[in-house]
This record gives sequence, C-alpha cells and structure tokens, in this order.
Amino acid sequence: MYSRGSEDGYITIFISFSSIKIFKDSNKNMSKTTIKPKIILIKKDLNKIPEDALKEKNLLKLKLINNEIKNVPKEIENLKRLETFDISNNSIIHTYTKIFELQKLKILNLNNNRIINIPRQIGNLKKLKKLQLSNNRLKQLPKEIEQLKNLKELNISYNKFDTFPEEIYELKQLKTLWMGGNYFEVLPIEKLLTQLPSLKNIYTYSNIKYHNKNGQIDNNYIRLSKIRGNSYAIFKQKPKDIIINEISSTLKKMTTYIIKGELKNFFESVSNHETLFQPSELKSIYSLQTQWNILENEIHTNIISIDDETIKKNKIINGLLGIVLKS
Repeated sequence: MYSRGSEDGYITIFISFSSIKIFKDSNKNMSKTTIKPKIILIKKDLNKIPEDALKEKNLLKLKLINNEIKNVPKEIENLKRLETFDISNNSIIHTYTKIFELQKLKILNLNNNRIINIPRQIGNLKKLKKLQLSNNRLKQLPKEIEQLKNLKELNISYNKFDTFPEEIYELKQLKTLWMGGNYFEVLPIEKLLTQLPSLKNIYTYSNIKYHNKNGQIDNNYIRLSKIRGNSYAIFKQKPKDIIINEISSTLKKMTTYIIKGELKNFFESVSNHETLFQPSELKSIYSLQTQWNILENEIHTNIISIDDETIKKNKIINGLLGIVLKS
C-alpha cells in the first residue's frame, strides 16, 4: 500500500483489499492546491464500492476496474468534485441516478457491464467529455443525452441497438464515435457526415449491409471510408472479417506500445478496448499494471537498484507481450 506523486499533479493511492488509507505526498514543494487525489482499485474482487472511498469528498478520480461490483450506492453523491469515474468490467445492471448528479464529471466509463438503460438524468453532466458504454445491453439512449454539448468521445459499440440513436446528431462537438458490433441494418451515413461536422474518427465495424441490391458498395460508405478509423477495404469484406481485422490492427498497435516501453499508453488502450480480451486475460493485465505502478514507486523513492529495475521491467513487459500476442 503506497502513494506517489506524478507529473500530472495527481497523487496515486493504491489500496489493499482489506483497508483504505490515503498517504500524504512527501514532496514538500507541492502545494495543497495542486494535489489531485485519485483512488485506483483494480482486480480486487470487490462486490461493492468501499465505504471509505465514498467519504473522500476531495476525490477527483475513482477507478474500480475489473471487480464484481453490482450496484453504485447513493453515497456516490458525496464525491461532488469527482472528474473521472471508471467502473468498467464489473456486473452493474442498473445505473443509480446519483451518478448523474456528479456535475463535475468529465470522464464516465461504464464499459463491460450488464446495463440495460441509461437514465434521463445523464443530461445533468454538462462537463462530460468522454462517455464509454461499450459491451452492455442497451437498446436505446435517453433523449437527454442531447444535452451533453461538450461530449467529444462516445462509445456505444457491442450493445443491442437495431437503429442508430437519433440523439447522437445533437452532439456537435463529437470527435470520436465507436458504434460497431450492434444490429444496424442501415446506417444513416448522410446525416452522420453532415450533422456531426467535428467527427474525425468513426468506427463502424458491424453487421451493417454495405451493398445495394446490385451488389455494389453504397456511395455513402465510400465517403465514410475517408474518415479516420475506416477504410474502403473494410466495406468489401464480410462483417466477421471486418471485426477480426479490427482486432488484429488494434492488438498490433498495443504491442508497439509495449515494445517501445510506453506502458501508460498501453494500459489506456486496454481500458478502451477491453472487449478484445477474455476476463482472465484482463485480470492478468491489470495485475501486471499494479506491479508496474509499484515498480515506478520504487524508482521514485530510490529503493531499487538499476539492475533489479531492469529485471522487473523486462518481466512485466514479457508478461504483457505474452498475453497480447496470444490473443
């Protein structure tokens, strides 16, 4: 159990399974106004959010990734300063409305749960910039999502949408949209291209029908292929092939992060593409992430030799490569 300072001004608080304690940063030059505490609980087999975490009123970042949490209690409303809430890869079915009263939220990650609906109170999150809803059981979005005028990234991939949610057209600041793996038979390309002028990345791998009655690729898809994240080639393939190629491309990029030693980028990629891995693989990855963070702390506090540092780094990197290349 330990904490450390980081370049972005955050204090990382790693928490044991049995208790939660927040340590003060030892850097006397860091003023109180720049301290931004965060709590990270990854792969702790938690079935609920720890009560102590819900009492940290100055908390800005709370990550509870890869646990067994089924509910978000009303006490979440205590965290009024929270900017990032990541409860991905858990067992949540219903999203408690108090989450959507956290008006300072900028990032909300609900990926890989069992959520069947999003309440209309989501419209309260005026500062939200990134909303991750991938791999749930959503069939529609509430109309109030239109009120998220600052939203720049939206992920609705691998849900149960059979028609494209009209509400998305009102998100004029949207730059990145993931929507593959749904049940769209027709995708309104014309409206996407004209009504969302800020779109720079759009991921459509799905079971969409790309061809017209004559077997030719619809011209709108050719236009869509010019947007980053797509290519003309994918529209010539069968849906299964598209998904396989997308997975292969993503894993290749993630492998590059590992080889270059850019572990921070790699772990961020994993959180955005958790559906590429099996639950057991995710647990192993997040376990190695914890080891990496511990190692960084040892380096920061000068309690490890250069030789030991190299050995530990290589073990972690080889472990990650083994998981990714096997997938």
